Amino acid sequence: MVTGRVIAGDADVADGFAPSVIEHGLPAEYSGRQWRDVLYSNNMGFVKSAVDAVGFFDERLGAGAHFPSSEDNDFCFRLLEAGYRIRYAPEAVVMHRAWRTSRAYLPLQWAYGRGQGAYYAKHLRREDPYMLRRLVWEIANKTRRGIRGLVRERRQAAGHLVFAAGVVAGAAEWIVSRPQ
Repeated sequence: MVTGRVIAGDADVADGFAPSVIEHGLPAEYSGRQWRDVLYSNNMGFVKSAVDAVGFFDERLGAGAHFPSSEDNDFCFRLLEAGYRIRYAPEAVVMHRAWRTSRAYLPLQWAYGRGQGAYYAKHLRREDPYMLRRLVWEIANKTRRGIRGLVRERRQAAGHLVFAAGVVAGAAEWIVSRPQ
């Protein structure tokens, strides 16, 4: 598995933004459990045997699905759990179009949060508290960042708070509905 940088392109519309950018400059290799998700679906490559081993994206997650994000995070987690390595190659660069307007920012944070919460809930296990710790940390971190940023960067702060609320809602809905 290889993933790389995702940089924002020029704005296609006034106040346009690219919601998902990754600009780390140093190469890295990931294996085993990570504290953050390290695979970027808009810039990745993999061998077919990896998909044969762990299955492809979970169709209940991602754009167009009921839980509208985190299909890449789920795929990444399953790959790492199966013993695969993910290499981050900063020289592998794609440009993410900046076509969304600022009005889409908070609804997008809500959607991303709901998908992330569903992803965490999908992998919660009584005998393994790893995902529960990630879920709690994500909610606490985004809430803390949101509260701290309310004075200086209100839009981004609101985005953190909306994302945290979405994580709670997505996890709760996944747990209650147990989607098949």
